[in-house]
Amino acid sequence: MTIREWYSEPKEMQEIFLSQIESCDWKPGRDLAAMIRSGAISEVCGDEPKLLVLTDGEAVVSFCTLTVQDDIKPTFMTPWIGYLYTYPAFRGHRYAGQLLAHCEALAAQNGQPVVYLSTEWVGLYEKYDYTFRGMMTSFDGQSLRVYEKRLLPGFAVPEDLADDEIFLRLISVSSAVPEKMYVNAYQFAICRNDGTVVGRFSFRAGYSPKTRYGGHLGYEVFEPYRGHHYAARASRLVTRFAATLGMPYVYITCAPDNTASARTALAAGGKLIENALVPDWMDLYEDGYRAVLVYRLDTDRKPTA
Repeated sequence: MTIREWYSEPKEMQEIFLSQIESCDWKPGRDLAAMIRSGAISEVCGDEPKLLVLTDGEAVVSFCTLTVQDDIKPTFMTPWIGYLYTYPAFRGHRYAGQLLAHCEALAAQNGQPVVYLSTEWVGLYEKYDYTFRGMMTSFDGQSLRVYEKRLLPGFAVPEDLADDEIFLRLISVSSAVPEKMYVNAYQFAICRNDGTVVGRFSFRAGYSPKTRYGGHLGYEVFEPYRGHHYAARASRLVTRFAATLGMPYVYITCAPDNTASARTALAAGGKLIENALVPDWMDLYEDGYRAVLVYRLDTDRKPTA
């Protein structure tokens, strides 16, 4: 048995595998094949979808997808395992579990601390250590059971970072490197409530000498979506998450001539506390920065004595 990534296969093998998915007795599987053929899969599942097929020679035993989003309405949750199916002749051998484990490993390698799936089934995914999260609604109005599995238990997973215009979708995390004074870091996509990705956001979770100058929050709003204060909104949302981690404040820093970033820091509620000289041991110094403006944003967390 071999797990293959369909999009990485030669065209000939892609056709052999996809034709078998098209002929399966499960309608969602046939719908998946149709979306792949038409190119519509990205509209439903997001960019760069993965189709994993477990094969015995050229025979497809089981298949599933690993994607940014599912057919659940736009949500901060990602990634999703979907369209999991095992052909009747191969059932009873936990082949689906092999695909689940492979998807979980891929997600963890990409720095994603949790993986999700939706289903109508009760009692199936609990066997693979998935936890029932709740009922959610699909695009077509169907109520589905949503499960999750934590992959990187050392990381807190932010919940519902959203306001009336945007939400933040966690894309990846990276671990602290104490000898380099790096703290745990989170990377988010800034999304409008219709699911459109309008920018990206980074958050350094914790304090070190480097966060004083490099800051905790970093943001970029893509050019077509600028002028809506999305970065300031995202900054306020992340300060809520920082509070849950015990952080009483966060820093935003920028070059003295970066007026756009300075306006964002102020709009987010930051207060300018220093025009700081960058030490020569900072990466910023090597990049040519000699001074930064330091803004402090207080969170709802009160400092402990």
